[in-house]
Amino acid sequence: MLMMPVYREISTIEPKVWLHMTWRQLLALTLMGVLCGGSFVCLWFLAGWDPNVVMYVEVPLMIPFAAYGWWRPMGLMPEKYVGYMWRHYMGRHLWFFDGPATPVRRAHKPSMKER
Repeated sequence: MLMMPVYREISTIEPKVWLHMTWRQLLALTLMGVLCGGSFVCLWFLAGWDPNVVMYVEVPLMIPFAAYGWWRPMGLMPEKYVGYMWRHYMGRHLWFFDGPATPVRRAHKPSMKER
């Protein structure tokens, strides 16, 4: 039996740039470090909060950045997936072959003698 390798779609492959991370993951890590790390330091040192409490505040702020960098739903990039989901949930849910549904109005009442 002859086996032929099937490769992934070339447009879905992202190059690993640094530390086995893609550009998207590096951007997400940088934003998490700058924004969330900076707010962690501000809340801990300047506001005087307990670091354990600050950690519970910061983790939910990091989730969108981590999802953008590492989450690949069904092999798609997050911005494509969000667009598809938006169209699915906000679009029409019933499709007809001949266009949108319209009510049928007849000029007269149907009789039993009609074919």
